Amino acid sequence: MYTVTFYSFKGGVGRTMAMANVALSLARSGRRVLLVDFDLEAPGLDTFDLLRPSEPTPGLVDFVTEYRDTRAVPDVTNFVYEPTHPNLDARVWVMPTGKQDGDYGSRLNAIDWSQLYAEQDGFLLFEDLKEQWARALSPDYVFIDSRTGHTDVGGICTRQLPDAVALFFFPNEQNRRGLEALVRDIDRESNESGRMIEKYFVAANVPDLDDEYGILGKEMAKFRQIMGHVPHGTIHHYDSLSLLQQTIFTIEHPRTKLAREYDGLAKTITEANLGDLAVVTEFLDTVVSQPRNRPPELVNERLKKIRGLYAKDGAILYALGQAHHSLGRDKEAQALLNDAARLGFQSEEKLLEGASKEYSRGAQDCARDLVRRALDVARNRVFAIVSVLSLVANRDVDFLSEGLRTVNARGLSVDEKLYIASGLEIQRKALPPIADFLRPLIVPEQPERPLAITELSLCLIGQRRFAEAEDIILSLGRPSELIIQDTFNYAMALWGRTKAVPQEAFSRVVELDRVSPRQQQNANYHQCLAIASWAVGDPESAREFARKSRKSIDTNAPLVFSAWRYLKAKKDEFLQDLEQLDAMISAGQGQPLILSDHD
Repeated sequence: MYTVTFYSFKGGVGRTMAMANVALSLARSGRRVLLVDFDLEAPGLDTFDLLRPSEPTPGLVDFVTEYRDTRAVPDVTNFVYEPTHPNLDARVWVMPTGKQDGDYGSRLNAIDWSQLYAEQDGFLLFEDLKEQWARALSPDYVFIDSRTGHTDVGGICTRQLPDAVALFFFPNEQNRRGLEALVRDIDRESNESGRMIEKYFVAANVPDLDDEYGILGKEMAKFRQIMGHVPHGTIHHYDSLSLLQQTIFTIEHPRTKLAREYDGLAKTITEANLGDLAVVTEFLDTVVSQPRNRPPELVNERLKKIRGLYAKDGAILYALGQAHHSLGRDKEAQALLNDAARLGFQSEEKLLEGASKEYSRGAQDCARDLVRRALDVARNRVFAIVSVLSLVANRDVDFLSEGLRTVNARGLSVDEKLYIASGLEIQRKALPPIADFLRPLIVPEQPERPLAITELSLCLIGQRRFAEAEDIILSLGRPSELIIQDTFNYAMALWGRTKAVPQEAFSRVVELDRVSPRQQQNANYHQCLAIASWAVGDPESAREFARKSRKSIDTNAPLVFSAWRYLKAKKDEFLQDLEQLDAMISAGQGQPLILSDHD
C-alpha cells in the first residue's frame, strides 16, 4: 500500500480534480485505489459522478467522532463505500469526510484535533486507520485529498500518513511562501523519523499561453529554490465546460490533452513505488533496453531495493538478472538467474520452446496453456510479447485473437500496441485479428492516430481489402495532403481496387522523395521507390532503387517489411521479392504479388 497526499497551500489549483483523475488513471490500469477526503471544510470527492455513493455514507469525521465517544477504534469498512457507476470498471473505494446532513458541521467543530493527539492517542488512532486500510481493503494506492493552508490536521496528511506528497501550486509568490514552510516540515519529519517522504511538485492551472515577457519563467525560477529542479508535472489551464460537470477525463475523455497530462502525472507519482509490480517491471525493462539512460546511483539503489523486496519472486529475479546483464555485470546476472531457476521460474523463452514442441506433436491445448503462461511471464515487455505471439501467428493463428485480447487488457501505450501489431505481420492469416487489435486505436484527437491508420492500412492491403484501405487512408486527408508512406499505400490500394496502375498517385510518391526524402531510407523504402518509379515509366530509376534496396537490407534484423507481398519477410524471401521486382522492371509489365489473387 502506497499512500500519496495531494496538497495545495491555496485553493483553486484543481487539486481534487487532479487527484480523482490520477487515481482513476491507475485504477483503469488494474490498480486497487482508495480515495480519502480529508478536505473536511470543503469536501467534494463524493460529488464526482463516477465516485458518487449509492446512499449517504459516514466518513472520516464520523470515524473520529465515534472513536472519541467510545474510545474504541471503529471498523473502517463502515466508513468506506465502493462506487458502482456503470462506467467505472475498476476496484475503487472512497472514504468521504462524513454524512452531509444538518449535523455535519457540528460534528466537525466538536473535534479538538490538538486534544485528540495530546490526550486521546490520536497518533495511534490514525496508525490503526492505516492498518485497517491495508488489512480490510488491500489497496495498491491510497490517495488523500488534504485541506489547504496550515491547519491542525495538516501534519496528519503531509507527515504521518503519506509515503509521498504531491504539492500543487500556482506559480506566484503567495503559493511559494506557503509551500516553502511545508517543505521544511516534511523534510524535518523525514530526517527525524528516518522514513523518507517523497515530494512531487506540480504546477497547476498554468496558463497555456506564449510567455512573451518571461513572466512564467521568472516565477518558476523562484520555485526552483525550494524544488531543486523543474516541476515533476504541469497541469495547464483547460477550457472545457466538462470541468463544471466534474468530469474525470482519464476515464470519460481519455484522448484529451488534459487526460494525457493527468496520466503522465500518475506515472511520475508512482515511479518511486517499488512495491508496485508494474512499476518494477517497467523500470527493469528500461534498464535492459536503455541501460545508460538513468543516473548510475539511482539505478544501483533501485536494483538493490528490488532484490530485497522480491527475493522470492522468480519472474522478478529473472528480469533483475537480465538488467544486470545489460549493465555488464555477468556474475551478478548469472547468480540471479540461478536463484530464479531454483524458485521454479521458467522464462518465456523456455515456455515457448515447450509450446513449440507441443504444437509439433499436435497437442494444441497443452501448447496454448504454455503460451498463456509465457504471456503472463512477459507481462508488459513488448519485445517478449511479440516473441510469444509470433509463435502463435506461425503455428496457431486461430489462437491469436485471444492472445491479442490478453495483451490489450494490460494498459499498454498506443505506441507499444503499434509495435506489437507491426511485429506480427508475418502471416496473411494473422492480419484479420491484428486489424481488429488496431481499430480501437484510431480515435479523434489522439496524437498517434495517423500512425495507427498507417499500420491498419498495411493490414487491410495485406488482406487485399483494397477499398477499405483506400477509405481509411483518405480519412487522413486528400491524396495531395498525404505523407510519402501513406501516399504509396494509397497508390497500392488504388491499384488493387481498380486493377490499373495509378500513375498520378505514384508520381506523387516519386515527387515527395525528390523534394523531401525520408531520413530512414531502409530496404523497404527503396523497394517502394523502385515500384513507384517503374509505375511512372522510369525503369532506370526503378533498377537503381532495387539495387539500393538489396544493399540496405539489415542483416541483423530477422524480418523486413516487403511492399511486394505486404508482409514482413525473412531476408531470403525479401531477396526473392526483389528478383521478381527486377523481372517486372525488365519485362515492362506485371504486378506485385499482393495484387495477384493468390500467394
